[in-house]
Amino acid sequence: MTARISTIHELDSVEILVSLPDVPLEDPEAGDAPLHTGDRGVVVFVYDDERAFAGELFRGEETVAIADVTPNQIRLMESHAPTSDKKEVLSGTFHS
Repeated sequence: MTARISTIHELDSVEILVSLPDVPLEDPEAGDAPLHTGDRGVVVFVYDDERAFAGELFRGEETVAIADVTPNQIRLMESHAPTSDKKEVLSGTFHS
């Protein structure tokens, strides 16, 4: 897979690209299904090294989980911050 540069920052809308079965769900009414491809959320924190993000993930209008994710686990859906606040990260391929 070829890496691409995306701009991801706090309050951006993102979509999960992979299943995250180990992330506990916060809402008991969300069911037992783990987080999976296509679930969506909002970035609530960008870690200093910009290699990970904290995301608030939703099903419908309800928060179902708060999870740490890496750039290769999410894709940018919609950006919400001013251009000066954006942080570039390598998305699509995670490099350690």
